[in-house]
Amino acid sequence: MSSFFISDTALVLIAIIYYYSRPLGTTTWIRALLYCAVAPTILAGQIDTLLFEALYASQHAIFLFARIPQIWQNFSNKSTGELSFLTSFMNFGGSMVRVFTSIQENAPKSGILPS
Repeated sequence: MSSFFISDTALVLIAIIYYYSRPLGTTTWIRALLYCAVAPTILAGQIDTLLFEALYASQHAIFLFARIPQIWQNFSNKSTGELSFLTSFMNFGGSMVRVFTSIQENAPKSGILPS
């Protein structure tokens, strides 16, 4: 039941972002429609457990590749600019708490690996 509310919230947030964004290209609309088509299937449990685990584990690679441009820019500028050490530290601390909780709850390995 909570998956239903999470997917509804995600769809509302996507609609708000697209409504207030500059004019969108065709690729953006295709991505949004693809998400709206696939998300209910995944959240309804109509997907194989092994595939779901693989998709869940792929988030780590996505987060890593999303941060590489920022890391490269910080290295090139030889400065972190406005990147806050405190915010980064709190993000790290939150991840460690998540790993600890996952271990305590005997979560699958994909939930414990680099969060």
